[in-house]
Amino acid sequence: MERDFNYFVEVYGIAGAREKFENVIASALQRLHSNKAYQVEVSKGDGGIDIFCEGLDKPIIYQCKFFLKEISSSQKNQIRESFRTAAKNYPEFKEWVLCIPKLLTESEHKWFCKFKDNNPLYKITLFDKTALLNLLKDTDEYNSVFNLISIEKSVIIPQARSKATLLNLAFFGIQFSYLIGLLLGDRKETASYCEILQNGLLWVSNPQTKERINAVREFVLMVH
Repeated sequence: MERDFNYFVEVYGIAGAREKFENVIASALQRLHSNKAYQVEVSKGDGGIDIFCEGLDKPIIYQCKFFLKEISSSQKNQIRESFRTAAKNYPEFKEWVLCIPKLLTESEHKWFCKFKDNNPLYKITLFDKTALLNLLKDTDEYNSVFNLISIEKSVIIPQARSKATLLNLAFFGIQFSYLIGLLLGDRKETASYCEILQNGLLWVSNPQTKERINAVREFVLMVH
């Protein structure tokens, strides 16, 4: 199962989602930069920084903007203003990184390229939805952030052989268990369950675990 930053709005509401977004990115950057990334508490005159790394004399500045839909003139003005404030207060910053939880449209990419061209003395980088989700995955934050259950190697019983044991293996995730009662009577649910198991193979690196998940899938198909 894949989730993106729309999930934050569903769980926390739009106001809570903004705060959650910044906190999550800060946590991932702390891992990435060996605990040398710091959030700045929101206050008047905060210098235009949400998160910074490598010291305030020549920082890498991360600016989080929780724009999930279009980047209209209002959002563009907010981005420009945040950049101007940071450049004014920290003119020797190493890099300014815009973190935004969406994929930009073609016209939005053109605008951002022009924005960079208009500020040639500075290094400006975009972290869009794909880059940020990869950051969370690379720093092992993704599953916990989006409340997903990962399959650990130790969950699978080493010498599973009987059909009863194979069926028990199907309970290795809470998100799978509710389907069990429907398997014997509903071919559609059986197919859906097998698809979940098949997708689960993408998460697992242990070859023996992959084999056992396949064994569960084959057993469920045999039910009918």
